[in-house]
Amino acid sequence: MKSRDIDGGWAWVVLLSSFLLHVMSYGLAWSTGVYNVIFLDTFDQPKSVTAWAGSLPTAMMYAIGPIASMLTNKYGFRRVIIVGGVMVSAGLCLSFFAESLYVLFFTFGVLTGAGLGIVYIPSIAAVSCYFEEKLSIAAGIAASGVGVGNFVYPAVIRWLVNIYDWKQSLLILGAVSLNMCALGAVMRPVKRPEITEDQPILDISPFKKKGYVMLCVNVFLFCCGISALYIHLAAHGANIGIDADRSAMLISGLGISNLFGRLAYGFINQHPYANPFVLYGVSFFLSGVCICIVPVLKTYPALMACAVAFGFLSGCFGTLLVKILIDLLGLRRFANGYGCLLLFMAAGQLIGASLAGVMEWLDALQKGIAAIKNLKLAKVILMVPT
Repeated sequence: MKSRDIDGGWAWVVLLSSFLLHVMSYGLAWSTGVYNVIFLDTFDQPKSVTAWAGSLPTAMMYAIGPIASMLTNKYGFRRVIIVGGVMVSAGLCLSFFAESLYVLFFTFGVLTGAGLGIVYIPSIAAVSCYFEEKLSIAAGIAASGVGVGNFVYPAVIRWLVNIYDWKQSLLILGAVSLNMCALGAVMRPVKRPEITEDQPILDISPFKKKGYVMLCVNVFLFCCGISALYIHLAAHGANIGIDADRSAMLISGLGISNLFGRLAYGFINQHPYANPFVLYGVSFFLSGVCICIVPVLKTYPALMACAVAFGFLSGCFGTLLVKILIDLLGLRRFANGYGCLLLFMAAGQLIGASLAGVMEWLDALQKGIAAIKNLKLAKVILMVPT
């Protein structure tokens, strides 16, 4: 028998909680580009090394996915989210005491990121269990929290850093993150006939489906690009002469457009003639074009326009992915399928930001070699008698 909370009643409370958890989780994970600029100045390490501190939180958030799905299947939404909230708070607060970049790799990167992942899986799985007919709209509303977080958190982080310093800002964010535990407390279990009590703890059967394997490759490549964009966009802005506050606003612009994109895709996909697979493919192609043209943009308006376009188009990711996975795997295997998919997101997140840093370093090296050659040539010319 279908619960009266499906598509109504307590489902809306769960949706609000999931929305706020998305705001806090992705607000932290995808605003690390703001801290990346600070870490470069503070620790004086190569960009390819420093980028790890910024990319590890999101990478760990994704890498912990299979474990988070196992915990969710075994212990339920509520307890897992509360544990994850404690881990996020602990990681941020411990970062206050970090005296080296390598300590931040663990506190800010591994511990905080793992906590974010343990919070994220049950928060999105709860929405998929509480909604059926209104799933696309509900997923769009919940996922729009990503855009709100990306819009709010960069500005808040810059404000905290300007008023206090970067260490104290992490301490304050750690205290705020404890609210994840309160939000997790409202995620009470719901009965669905599609979900039986004897769910496998970890099921790898999704990999037998070609569609799921193709989806894994897709999200890996996308996360390579999105990681490089989020981590290096603010630094790219600073390199072309944009001040730190306006560079941080590039990420905020990306975030607010992502908010509208997720909501828009949720309502569009609710139309009976909408095809989520076609919407997903076209949107990802266009978002990839946006990433490719970022390096050639040298003005603030052009960068902001590109960031806004990418943010809107990438809104399909959180909104349509839930419906696509349920269509491919069914509700019973959703949590495990999503958890395994996050491993590929984690690999892309780690590789993308660091690879972009290495490529930037190689480009600088090539320019340096060219400058030396030009200098030698100039000396030769000057030595030639007229």
